[in-house]
Amino acid sequence: MVNKPTSGANTLLPNGASVSGETTGRYVLGVLQVTRNAVSGTTPVGHGVVLNPQGNSLGAVSITCRAGLRTPDVSYGQNVGGTNKGINRIWTVALTTQPTTAVQLSLSRLADNTNGLSDLTTARAWQQPAVGQPRRTAGPVADASSSLSVSATPTVLNRSTVSKSANPLPFTLTPHRLHGPGPRQSAAGRPGQQGLSAALHHGHGQLYHPLCGGVGPGHHFSFAFYPCV
Repeated sequence: MVNKPTSGANTLLPNGASVSGETTGRYVLGVLQVTRNAVSGTTPVGHGVVLNPQGNSLGAVSITCRAGLRTPDVSYGQNVGGTNKGINRIWTVALTTQPTTAVQLSLSRLADNTNGLSDLTTARAWQQPAVGQPRRTAGPVADASSSLSVSATPTVLNRSTVSKSANPLPFTLTPHRLHGPGPRQSAAGRPGQQGLSAALHHGHGQLYHPLCGGVGPGHHFSFAFYPCV
């Protein structure tokens, strides 16, 4: 089944209804919303989502998938400059009660939704609170080139998509300080992220590690942050 989307056209599946037979060249194109009155244990919700609440009581869960629309921040995520993008699927979760501990979430795509990403051997899930908000990583790096899926263990369920380590999506910067042998220099960091490396760039192009010296009075520096993958 393929839904040719028009403005405002959604496909809504109430509790108990499901879509079967999705495969390359045959899937719901546009907006598909699936509702489950209760989710316990590993539950294939449909449209590429498998959810396990892992003991959390979530109440009614509604997951909306926007697929194949080729529109930034509607069916795929991208960075501020539009140079990095994710797969052509975004899932939005609405539920009665947010979990208090991590849940298990699996996100799968079809080959149709690769969105030009040539190598997904370092794929990972990304989340954002709402449209237009910064994203953050929601799961480990994984090879999704053959399985076409990635897993995450989020403690909050909201908007999720998939990209690769070479195409990181936007993240939030918050102030902190790095201490060197000279005057203290302000920097910025990424909350909730592991494996973030920082480097100091001298005005003349020399590269310094922020904790290894080379910072003197009267020098001007900029900070560059690199996700470690």
